[in-house]
Amino acid sequence: MRGSFGKKMCGIKVVDTDGRKLTFLIALARNVGAVTVYNIFGLVFLTVSFFFSDRQQTWYERLTKAYLIKEGN
Repeated sequence: MRGSFGKKMCGIKVVDTDGRKLTFLIALARNVGAVTVYNIFGLVFLTVSFFFSDRQQTWYERLTKAYLIKEGN
C-alpha cells in the first residue's frame, strides 16, 4: 500500500531511496521505530526530529532510508 490508510487519504506514500515501495522488513522496522519513539517520548520528539531534519524525516525514517512523497511523484 506504501503507507497507512491515513497516508492514502492525504495523498502521500512511503518509498525508499529509489522511489520503490519498502520491503516488508524495512516497513516493519520503520513502524516499530515509530511506535517505540511515540510510546517512550511522545509526539514532541517526533515533531522536533521532523523539523530539524534537512529532508523532514524522523530518525527512524533516516535509519531505514524511507521517504514520504506526494502521490503521483
